[in-house]
Amino acid sequence: MSIETKSVNSPTLFRNNLLVFFLIFLLHATFKIIFLTNSGFWYGETFNLFYAEQDWGLIKHTSEWNRSAPLYYYFLWIWRNLFGIGEFAIRFSSIFFSALAAGLLYIIVSKHFNKVAAFIALLLFSSSNEIYSYSQEVSCQSVVLFLVMASFYFFFNLLEKKSISSIILLGICNFLLIYTQYITVIIPVFQMLSVLLFYNSQILKSTGISFFITLLLTFWRITLKTINCIFYPIKNNQIPQPTFDDIKNMFYGFFNGEILFWIFTGITLVTLGYLIYSKKLKLKEETEKIKFTCILFCGVGGMFTCDALCFLMPEVSNGYFLFTSLFLYILIGLLLSKLGNEIKYALVGLAIFFGLCSFSRMNFNVNKSMDYKNAVMVVKKLRTPETLILVETRDMGHLFAYYFDKNIFTDFKGMESKLNAKGIYLVSTAEDVKAIDLSKYKRIILTQTFETLNPKDKELIDYVFSKYKFNASSKRYADITLSLFGK
Repeated sequence: MSIETKSVNSPTLFRNNLLVFFLIFLLHATFKIIFLTNSGFWYGETFNLFYAEQDWGLIKHTSEWNRSAPLYYYFLWIWRNLFGIGEFAIRFSSIFFSALAAGLLYIIVSKHFNKVAAFIALLLFSSSNEIYSYSQEVSCQSVVLFLVMASFYFFFNLLEKKSISSIILLGICNFLLIYTQYITVIIPVFQMLSVLLFYNSQILKSTGISFFITLLLTFWRITLKTINCIFYPIKNNQIPQPTFDDIKNMFYGFFNGEILFWIFTGITLVTLGYLIYSKKLKLKEETEKIKFTCILFCGVGGMFTCDALCFLMPEVSNGYFLFTSLFLYILIGLLLSKLGNEIKYALVGLAIFFGLCSFSRMNFNVNKSMDYKNAVMVVKKLRTPETLILVETRDMGHLFAYYFDKNIFTDFKGMESKLNAKGIYLVSTAEDVKAIDLSKYKRIILTQTFETLNPKDKELIDYVFSKYKFNASSKRYADITLSLFGK
């Protein structure tokens, strides 16, 4: 298979493709913005936003026990101070980076390979329900996708030019990538392995220096305590061990379901078989071998790495492995683009058709769990001076506070005391309720989320029952139970 590459001049990469890049960015920003605020924040979003209020030293401390890299919190701190903490303003940051990633994906693949591969990869990226969903929330995943593509822009540029600027920028970019999501350490590792596999002293020297810069910056910022938290976390028995079905569903999600996953797998295998049979599966230049091998490592190797990490760290969500899908999309596009004309148009046409089918199956109106946006509106209407509001569990305090009063939410140190002054208490155990003077309140409104994961939930409810009569409950709001108790 001959994968055509051209010597790419870094300043001209964007100059010659600026219009295409801008149009892709604009298209993605437009269709991803339509339903952006249809659903309120969920727990993970306000967690990120709340802890981004801290000073940068405390942010680093929080990220250590949370096993999350701190760079996204730093970025969110800057973004919220520039644009505020409204749903639209904060979530738009994810759309911004997701759209940038889409533009970079097309430009890099089209310049270093060909436009057919770039179009197919972009179509699969654009029709991914998972990528779209993460562009609709306050999380680091869209930033990771952008940094992954930026890393490969600098890596491919280094292979072509071997300039000092490319070496330094690749080293810094890979550090930023790791410092945004630790699992992405596989990117610079696979880049280095690809170069080692096709030994070239000049390329190896340039990539080695870049890799050393990444290591130096990483160990400068990541402490032994962080490493210990990553590899030896406190065991949480409430999180189930993933099964083989969970792993399958994760990869099905990259292609919007099981059927489309197997369709694209079939198309890819047929394409690969044809290329081997027709003896077109060969690479010419050394740089193109390195590029293709690295994409193969990050795509297929990334999948197996994900499988292993899912079992070693069951608390890690599927979103942490979303970046590996980029390389699967590129691989599919590359293989299809190198077919002979006798079969190329049929299989490329099929891939485009099913890519459009995948786009038609996307869920544009993403409904987040934990609908506190509407639940808190009801609480506010029912609230009186003689009403005690209990929020179970304590972890939900920042989410409740955001929709109750944003001024309280933005007071990182004084949030809970200000909620208490309003008759609102964060509780997880019966002891938390016993510490409250219940004689001042004639009724209780209890909001419950994560209660099934709370081993103390039954004791808490039994204690409330011993003091008040149960009146009514509602589960209308996603993953939230509102209960009313009165004397």
